Amino acid sequence: MPSFRPALARSASTNERRVRMRGRAEWAEGRAAKERVPAASAPVRSIYKSADNPDLKAFRVADAEAVSADFSGAATVRPHKANQP
Repeated sequence: MPSFRPALARSASTNERRVRMRGRAEWAEGRAAKERVPAASAPVRSIYKSADNPDLKAFRVADAEAVSADFSGAATVRPHKANQP
């Protein structure tokens, strides 16, 4: 697996709210992680067929933080860190 650990950010919105998540991508080692990906996504399953495909790589988002904002002018909801209880 590559040794770099890229940062990533992803956002989605509706007419009322915006959610932004950012964190660091880490390669997920082990068969269990590779099995969850095609099991959870029909498009991925149609491309890679199974976890046995050597081209399928799984990653997780480490040190993730999500922020939800209200477009009406209300204050941004407190950031949620994934590793906090």
